[in-house]
Amino acid sequence: MHEYIRDRTLEGHESARKRGKTIGGAGVTDERARDHPAGLRWCPCQDSGA
Repeated sequence: MHEYIRDRTLEGHESARKRGKTIGGAGVTDERARDHPAGLRWCPCQDSGA
């Protein structure tokens, strides 16, 4: 049963890609967030100039 679900999921992802849809979460739009480890992400509250 698990193989069936996995196969159907992969088929759905492939079908979505062919239609131009993306799979997964939103992309990173802030270079500072992309360039830092998740635990050390930039936060606007850290921009106090200190």
